[in-house]
Amino acid sequence: PPQYYSRWDNFGIFTSTLCLVHCLITPICLAFLPNSLARLIGHSDCTHFVLAVWVVLFCCLGIVPRLLRQPNRAVTLLMCLGLSLVIGCTIFEHLVETWQLEMPLMTAGNLLVIAAHWANKKKSCC
Repeated sequence: PPQYYSRWDNFGIFTSTLCLVHCLITPICLAFLPNSLARLIGHSDCTHFVLAVWVVLFCCLGIVPRLLRQPNRAVTLLMCLGLSLVIGCTIFEHLVETWQLEMPLMTAGNLLVIAAHWANKKKSCC
């Protein structure tokens, strides 16, 4: 039923937005903390992994079942590109010494996933 997909799309939009806010706010907050405290808190690998798992999970629950019933190239492209960026940044974050590359790529990935959920939600309403 359409409500089923819409609910998971809402969770997906929320999770991707949370990930987006985390990626944008954390570097700013860390910049204002004393150096010793910033090193202690740091940018946790666990946080990225957990958020990425939730982003993927909600794509699987909200978008994929609908795509199997009614394929949509735009939603598929948005989801695949977005998830590629989110997963890629999560897995390969150690290859980038600073957040200067990770932050824009992760932001773009989450925006694409949000757009995929939004488009999927609109399709299921009609």
